[in-house]
Amino acid sequence: MAGVAVLQCHPAPASTTGCGDGADVRMMAVLSLLPLAGGSGDYYPLSEGCAWEYDAVVVQGRRETRMAARVRVAGVKKVGETECTVLETTFGGASSLEYVAASPAGVWVYGGRNGGVDYSFDAPVLRLKYPPAAGCAWEGGAGRDGTSVAYRAKVLGEESVDVPAGRYDAFKVSMEMDTPAGAVRSFCWYARDVGLVKQWLRRTNALSDMELTVCLKSFSAGGPAGREK
Repeated sequence: MAGVAVLQCHPAPASTTGCGDGADVRMMAVLSLLPLAGGSGDYYPLSEGCAWEYDAVVVQGRRETRMAARVRVAGVKKVGETECTVLETTFGGASSLEYVAASPAGVWVYGGRNGGVDYSFDAPVLRLKYPPAAGCAWEGGAGRDGTSVAYRAKVLGEESVDVPAGRYDAFKVSMEMDTPAGAVRSFCWYARDVGLVKQWLRRTNALSDMELTVCLKSFSAGGPAGREK
């Protein structure tokens, strides 16, 4: 989603390989989503007024649940010395916030609010490296509330993807996470000037297997009037 689920933990700085300019760089089901323009094309738009609507399908065992999800830019907030965009995600009747900032190097998550409680990371989590390019990879570690998470991400390339909102040329990004709740693997598709258009996520552990698919239904760009895409 524009701002769907993500790592809610304290991260260590991410390291990257093969990324364009070579610079170093509640829900599990609330997507790894969206966004300020970075310098190499805005694949995570964060302008005031941006809003994304998604269709979501959650599968657990033989049970399939369909829900709507919405992400919107809800203001700004300073985290330490960094001014972040506030992304509000509403999913399954619950709301959460993420504090996100973008630079020419990428899109970073600095913290958020979950269950009415603010949290911040010791170092930001790198969600998307700019400029996106096939083969670009990064990894890092995160910890929060006594738990730790390791994550690895890679841009697999650019491809066309069909969703209810239409067809988009999007960069496909894979991410793997090792968490106390189990192993998580996801694929996200980011389109220029729109952001997240699709996400597939699967979490497995000894007790359950959960799969989530989220597809863009509509996107309203920022600006005085807003423009649907």
